Parts: sequence; structure tokens; C-alpha cells
Amino acid sequence: VREMRLEIALSRPMLLEAISRATGGDDEASEFEVFAGLMFDAYTERLQQQGLVRREDDRVLSTAVYRDGVVTLNGQQMSVEEFLILLGAFGL
Repeated sequence: VREMRLEIALSRPMLLEAISRATGGDDEASEFEVFAGLMFDAYTERLQQQGLVRREDDRVLSTAVYRDGVVTLNGQQMSVEEFLILLGAFGL
């Protein structure tokens, strides 16, 4: 493989809407939606601190490009080994 590109975008409002619909929309579902929002924010913050994602408004984005033995993650170049270690630190 000479080049591989992966782009991920996750909208916080869309995720919470999907959770709300999946859980039925009652009071218990509303509590779960709030909890999910808090977990989303906390996990996103950790991933952002390590450079695995970036946040734009209510969206979380990540771009990884592998080319000629080098990984560029959100604009930061690293070796494949460094990239795998970074992912491993988060259980990904």
C-alpha cells in the first residue's frame, strides 16, 4: 500500500439524537442522553490532548494519512510505530 487515507467526523448533536431515539425518549432516556454527552465530552478531551482528534464546533474530526511509511495524523507526522503506540494508549 503506497497511500491510505482515513477521515472521521462525528457530530455530538447527531450522536445524542440517535441515543435519544434508540432509548425511547422517556425520562430515563433523557438521563442517559445527558450521561452520554458528558462521556463524549470527557473522552473527546482526552483524545484531543493526545492529538488523535480535533474539535470544530460540535464536531469531532480526525484525519490520518499513511504515505511512504509515514503517518500524518491531524497534520502531525510520525512513524507507524509511534502511531500504533498512540492508538494503543487509548485501547484503540
